[in-house]
Amino acid sequence: GWFSGAKEPHEFAEKAKIAKERGVSALKWDPFGKSYLDISNKDLDKALNCVASVREAVGNDVDLLIEGHGRFNIHTSVKIAKELEQFKPMFFEEPTPPDNLEALKAVRDKSPVAISAGERLYTLKSFKDLFEMRAADYIQPDISHAGGIMELKKIAAVAEAYYIPFA
Repeated sequence: GWFSGAKEPHEFAEKAKIAKERGVSALKWDPFGKSYLDISNKDLDKALNCVASVREAVGNDVDLLIEGHGRFNIHTSVKIAKELEQFKPMFFEEPTPPDNLEALKAVRDKSPVAISAGERLYTLKSFKDLFEMRAADYIQPDISHAGGIMELKKIAAVAEAYYIPFA
């Protein structure tokens, strides 16, 4: 990815500038290091400095998509989402583990930024449950997990009926 090898905020910023110069209009990455379930203030500050550096490097011309890899608890996810709001991300992806749509919904209800999910959902029924719960603002099915192109077309059609964008 664009941020391969970057560890410090200034390194992320440098790589983000290169991506923007090459015409990239959206950048997705995980700034949270090794944090799992919870995040210390020190690690959260480092993650926020990383996002701030990238936002400053690319301005508002590039959308930021912040990846959570489904590893935070509800409280931590909401805390992170509130801190991310200042950077105007397009969305915070998969903040909680994918096996608990109720947890995702709890985050969605308290998050000031859009939430995306779905890369680790495996059936149209799982997506329908997510849609009915309004547990995410964007869906992002993984083609290999969700059953191929034809199944993605079905998921996209159902998402459209719920006015949920498909990424």
